[in-house]
Amino acid sequence: MNVLKICGVAELHDSSLQIDKPMYWCHKRGMKFFLRTKDPLRRCHIVTAAIMLVGFGSAAAIYLTAGEATYNPFAEFEKSKKFAYELERMGGKAALAANYFNNWFAGLWQGETLAYTVAVITIVIAAGYYFIATGLEAEVRRENRGEPPRFL
Repeated sequence: MNVLKICGVAELHDSSLQIDKPMYWCHKRGMKFFLRTKDPLRRCHIVTAAIMLVGFGSAAAIYLTAGEATYNPFAEFEKSKKFAYELERMGGKAALAANYFNNWFAGLWQGETLAYTVAVITIVIAAGYYFIATGLEAEVRRENRGEPPRFL
């Protein structure tokens, strides 16, 4: 049995059983935790659920603790037609579009909208992980059966 230690995670490679078990430990207490499932699809479901739990928990905490937006004294002026006209005159339509995009993007990272942003990023990361992991698992199963690789 070979042990490979990388960044706080030890991978146990048992060549006789042909299974890999990740082992996590806490340095302070000496605790060990084994993810004992042998089914890779179940392991993928557990990791995806953990990603979503952490992400949505963080989004809920941000939503509940978010304060009111800070007062911007120039917000009224930036929304006026005069500002839009002057900006378009100096920089063209591209400068006007860039200003609108910049204001929208800056608004994503403040207050309650930050919670929604974190929730959406969580969904994207969890879905990406799930589809990549299940696709790799299907490829490994096909390889074990001796079938040729399938390309998109």
